[in-house]
Amino acid sequence: MCPRRNKSDNTSKQQERETRQQEKKSREKKAHGKQVENIGEFNNQLRTFNLQLRYIVGDGNCLFRSFSDQMDGDQHRHGYYREKICDYMRANRTDFEPFIVDQPFDTFIRSLSKDGTYGGNECLVAFSRLFDAKICIHQVIIYIIVYLK
Repeated sequence: MCPRRNKSDNTSKQQERETRQQEKKSREKKAHGKQVENIGEFNNQLRTFNLQLRYIVGDGNCLFRSFSDQMDGDQHRHGYYREKICDYMRANRTDFEPFIVDQPFDTFIRSLSKDGTYGGNECLVAFSRLFDAKICIHQVIIYIIVYLK
């Protein structure tokens, strides 16, 4: 027979989860504020590389919208890129499964295939391999190093 959990133990665990979630939201809010503050600096950094900032709808499809924007010139075919990436990851399961640790691989792919589910690093790898594309992620940095010939 298993010992019963004390109801106060469950309450304290729930409180811990809620506290962690609030702390995470607070950190994200601060980070987002800094991103907005640094938008001018980021634009200057991108201009150094003859690049420009593009507005991408932040609806959970943003990574796939970015792929569509760069490949097709607009964001409308994000569903196509999501589908292709999920298919590629399924077909190359052994390459991706070791990196999916929070849930079973099939559950992860099923979730990822749904509109509005955020994509992560594994999607960047899949896209790069599938479309033979080099991907460079730009972030606001303090120092910019430019190599000249």
